[in-house]
Amino acid sequence: MNLLKQLAALVLVLLCMLAGTLWAHEGRPVFIQVKALSGSDANQQQYLLQWKTPPVFPQGTEPSISLEGYACTSTQPQLSQTLIGRKHYSCNISSTHPTVKIDYPDANPALSSLLVFQNMEGNSQHVFSGPDKLLIQIPEAPGAFTIANQYIKGGVQHILQGYDHLLFVLCLLLIAGSLRRILLTITGFTLAHTLTLILTTLNVLSLPFALVEALIALSIVVLAAETLKGRLNPEKTSITWRYPMLVASLFGLLHGFGFASILSNLGLPQNMKMSALLFFNLGVELGQLAFIIAVLLLVWLGSKITSLNRYQDNVVQWLMYFTGVTATFWLVQGLVSI
Repeated sequence: MNLLKQLAALVLVLLCMLAGTLWAHEGRPVFIQVKALSGSDANQQQYLLQWKTPPVFPQGTEPSISLEGYACTSTQPQLSQTLIGRKHYSCNISSTHPTVKIDYPDANPALSSLLVFQNMEGNSQHVFSGPDKLLIQIPEAPGAFTIANQYIKGGVQHILQGYDHLLFVLCLLLIAGSLRRILLTITGFTLAHTLTLILTTLNVLSLPFALVEALIALSIVVLAAETLKGRLNPEKTSITWRYPMLVASLFGLLHGFGFASILSNLGLPQNMKMSALLFFNLGVELGQLAFIIAVLLLVWLGSKITSLNRYQDNVVQWLMYFTGVTATFWLVQGLVSI
């Protein structure tokens, strides 16, 4: 499947251009917590609003977060925008909870949001929203369909924004080559990262987030080097080329820790913890499958353009060098932050 290497490499260029501007990707959402509090006035409902924003904004461009509802007023003076903050609100009693408003003075750098609402009885609800949703209604008790919808979307969005994971999958496609080997390799990767995702989320295993990110970058460096080595050695006798499913499975265990770190930032509803975990993993697999289908579709379309064949070797070679350098840069950044 020679065209697979050629056309997947073209996709790799686009991913590397995106990835080179980021430290892999910012998977942490804007975290917002709203607590319902008791008060002395029976006609007023008190709320405590707290937030924590990932440190990706230049000073002065942090989002402003507030509550809007039926006669909701802040009981504190207006404060400047900060990455971490809190406000107390007093709202007239109504049949619905207030709405959380996120206002970006400059632009949203593709950050999702996680709203955790805690009612008077101490029960919590989670609402995961995409970057385009800036008004978030505090919900009543969600059902199973709502949980499924939220966490499947969260998994899909994470994998499609996770340039390091996509680079790794693309490198696997380049090495696997044939359709049969691709299916076996991706299956091994999926089973392995699902295992560590579940065990880490259930607090059976754990690794520091910075270390996980560094090791994921190292896995991309290894695959890029193996791709170049395989091109220089037509025999392709290394373990990676002979048993790509084995290598994908071993590295997949590591990538599962990365997925678990993102899921821990999203949070899990206590009454549906396992269901939300499985729905998130389903979203990850759907996003990964969509990416693979897109690459294979490009292969099919590219098979109609025979003039690209003469550029294949040079393109793949230089892209693997570029991939290795980019992932090495990520690796150094990760090691420094440990």
